[in-house]
Amino acid sequence: MKISIRTAFCLFALILLLGIAILGGISYLGLKYTDKYPDDEKAYLWYTVGLEPEGYSRNISNWSASPKSRVVSYAYIEEGCKVREYGSDEKNEYALNYSYCLSKEPPGIVLDPERFIGAALERVNKEDPSAQLKKFEYMLPEITKFYFGKEEPYVLVCLRGNEREYVVFYETGTGKEEEFLEEPLLEYPICKTTAESNDGRCTNMRFQLGEMVHNQALLQTWQQALDWIKEETEPSAVIQTWWDYYALCSVKTGRKCIPDPRDADQIDAAAAFYMSDIIEDEALEALHKNGAKYIIVDWDLVGKSPALRYISSSKAGIANYSGYISCTFSPGQSAIKPVSRIRPDTTYSMFSTLVYSCSNGRYLIFEIENGRYSPKEVYLSQDINHPRIPWREWQKKSGASILGVQTWKDILGNCLNYTEGYLNLPTYTSFVYLPGENETANGENTAEYLLSRLYFGEHLEEYKQAELADSGIEPLQKIRLVPGFESAKRNNSYYGYVKVFEVTG
Repeated sequence: MKISIRTAFCLFALILLLGIAILGGISYLGLKYTDKYPDDEKAYLWYTVGLEPEGYSRNISNWSASPKSRVVSYAYIEEGCKVREYGSDEKNEYALNYSYCLSKEPPGIVLDPERFIGAALERVNKEDPSAQLKKFEYMLPEITKFYFGKEEPYVLVCLRGNEREYVVFYETGTGKEEEFLEEPLLEYPICKTTAESNDGRCTNMRFQLGEMVHNQALLQTWQQALDWIKEETEPSAVIQTWWDYYALCSVKTGRKCIPDPRDADQIDAAAAFYMSDIIEDEALEALHKNGAKYIIVDWDLVGKSPALRYISSSKAGIANYSGYISCTFSPGQSAIKPVSRIRPDTTYSMFSTLVYSCSNGRYLIFEIENGRYSPKEVYLSQDINHPRIPWREWQKKSGASILGVQTWKDILGNCLNYTEGYLNLPTYTSFVYLPGENETANGENTAEYLLSRLYFGEHLEEYKQAELADSGIEPLQKIRLVPGFESAKRNNSYYGYVKVFEVTG
């Protein structure tokens, strides 16, 4: 059988195109789903590179002499500005939506971290040969807006020497150095009551000032609050927060912020304030004693609450971890689309089921009937497949409460709109379970803690009326939420993530 030259040419072209398509498809899949870290040329965006001592601990005395392991995490920018991020230890397959990305059409730009790391090392090692790479980080444009007034991607290279820490900022596109900072490494004595023992002994901890001050995640949520403190409060104002935020608060506002990590008594006093159920006038005495006029609390203190409780209780010899339990929306276990069910009275109703996975292993379940909330249809379960306990019954037995930063209506409504218009922020996707007096070691109701009445106080009455919270919780009267920090607003509070209070009594 003879084949014409034209036909042969067409077949050859078809085979060639098919081969290219197959190879391209394999390459594309390899880029997106490879189990191994890609090399520099394949990475759309290399997000974070750093060095840490093996078996890293903040208590090490000689960081430079310790053996190092390279820590690498990176992310792919995919279509629609979706970012697929990978961790240093394992492949974390989840997508993040950033409001900015390097390009709408990946691969867009190939970012070579070694170019910037090399430039920073060359710059710093001339004066400090001991300096080594600590971290390379891509900076989101919304963060660089606060630093440089430009919504453009930058990179940050952090180097650490024996005595000092260095931070160099570069323009991503041009490689031009934008700013150079030099910070001392400070020795802060942190008492071990913040960790595993309550015998009063303290240990020296190297606290990296630059690491906290240039923390992108904190700046994104805290920047508006820090700006407000700096612009709207008197220079002599004392700001109470928590010791983790001391450097960020002090450097960014120019105000005296407490507790100072170098002062164990201040740490103990702050923990006692947040984790006590004393009457408001007694709490005001503690604030007046340390001169605090304003208080900053944020969502992260929900997760830190067991540590705060441990510190505050260890002085009394109880040393318990009666903290809060966050319950985060689990779309995979929920049934958002309403389904028809037969009620006990043989009538039909449409139900949506919203499941919230709690940090103590339990589940909080809301059944939304015909689009309406009912306290009769809220349940607690040890396991998603085990029998549910009606919330009303459990609350009566335990004295527990459920509270939220946003209103319960806004949290449920946001989760019901998971497929569109969904706000993926913890303040809009989480309820907080507060153990009652029958669950804590010393019979305290954690919903009565000062931190509870501060951070969740804005919508306390709505949760009480919805029969989710203990009706006996008393709102604060002489410590007020500063206007502009309401949870529903993005400005200042970042949707309730950070709240500022003023002491008025």
